[in-house]
Amino acid sequence: MVFAESSLASRVRFHQAWYRAAVLRIESYGSSPSPKGPIARGSVLPVADAQAGKNFISKNVFDTYLARRAQGWGVDPVRCTSFMTSSQTLTFNVFGPLLSNSAWFCRVLSTVLDMDVHGIDRAEIEYAPARPSLALGDKTRLDLWMLLQTDIGTLSLAVEVKYVDRFNSRYLPVWTNTRYQRLLEEKGAYWDFTEPVTRSRTINQLLRCHALSVFLSPSADAPPAHLLVLHHPDDQSAQKVVDEYVTATKPHSSVLRTTINTLFDVMLDCAETTDQRITAHLLFDRYVKHDLSEASWQLSNTRQ
Repeated sequence: MVFAESSLASRVRFHQAWYRAAVLRIESYGSSPSPKGPIARGSVLPVADAQAGKNFISKNVFDTYLARRAQGWGVDPVRCTSFMTSSQTLTFNVFGPLLSNSAWFCRVLSTVLDMDVHGIDRAEIEYAPARPSLALGDKTRLDLWMLLQTDIGTLSLAVEVKYVDRFNSRYLPVWTNTRYQRLLEEKGAYWDFTEPVTRSRTINQLLRCHALSVFLSPSADAPPAHLLVLHHPDDQSAQKVVDEYVTATKPHSSVLRTTINTLFDVMLDCAETTDQRITAHLLFDRYVKHDLSEASWQLSNTRQ
């Protein structure tokens, strides 16, 4: 059976299937739902291994996931524990270890954001205001939201993580929303809603995520709220979407994109312990070192 997916998605799915078998030593695999019934997928963990936390790079990260899930809605318990291609799982695997060591995380953020980050006041994975009606009212959720102590003040940072999935297709006419208009009046003019680019369907999710980061900024005189997008180095679609969004935003410097392999490089460069270096290498192997599965990939293509 042929699945309609991009070449990058196919390659990523194969690498995760290889990782399951070759690294995790899990021989069986699970399935994903479809309109015609479950489809066996090598990149989906069997139920027992999913429930045991094998989709996470360490027990500590699994515990971080369990703690977040206990807080309530926002975490997909099936995809996050079973689907090895899940961006939500990637979020936990990357930020779980960093959140457990704030000094390491501050060094990483200082490099990625190109500013001195010397403290983390708050960090929430899969964050949304408890009462959306008191925020922007549209139930936008952030993969990670942080309040950082920096050399330029307290910075609100939203992080959007993409592995190979698309940006959210939900499209909201935010330029007609009085809450967004009020936001610009109170926190600064980040967007000009008379410009057509701000109404583009492709950037709608990023604008809403950035707007929530702006809303959560501690004060009007705080530094511009930032949005950081992490994506696979071969995901040209994500690059184009972020670059388009940058053109719609003022200041442009408040929107950043970084590839996940670049982030892993920074994590490795900023590591001070053996465990931190091991974590960075685990992330490389799991998510970007396709050369590890290249021989199997070529053999698979030969057989088709």
